[in-house]
Amino acid sequence: MAKKPVGEPDLSLVAAVARVVEIAEVRLVYLEAKRPEAAEAGSGAQSPLSIEQNFRADAKAEERALRVLAHFDLVLRGGEGASKKAQELVRLKAGFLLRYHLPAKHALSPAHLEAFAQVNGAYNAWPYWRELVQSTFARMGLPPVTIPVFKVPRGEPAAVDEPSGKGNGKGNGKDH
Repeated sequence: MAKKPVGEPDLSLVAAVARVVEIAEVRLVYLEAKRPEAAEAGSGAQSPLSIEQNFRADAKAEERALRVLAHFDLVLRGGEGASKKAQELVRLKAGFLLRYHLPAKHALSPAHLEAFAQVNGAYNAWPYWRELVQSTFARMGLPPVTIPVFKVPRGEPAAVDEPSGKGNGKGNGKDH
């Protein structure tokens, strides 16, 4: 088997976990929002803006549960071409705990759980992150920013088993 490039999850591992888990809880566990005093209301509004986003997830299996901690980090910069040297207007950091029910008996390896956390952890937490960014920007007196849709990291396509004689060959909707 060819070795996968760093950062590309094996979607067959993700699909194997997605077939047996159910999401039970999504909870905000930390939030940090900073707007430097130098970043006045509306500064950068006429100049280009850039958004830097980072995501990482940590998976931990417990008795009959999988816990995924999804970490998000956003920096909004404005002015001077909105490069990394541009003025930092806002910084948001947040973490969401996602808890999934695991069957009592499963054969999922740590690699399965990590791949699932990187793809499904992000996908399931993404709407909460988008809402948090929008509502926090409003509370900080900033114009709204729309976070783009979540894109599944490139990787191998997942094979999804369909029950015999049923299905359309397009998966069961639980792959992501």
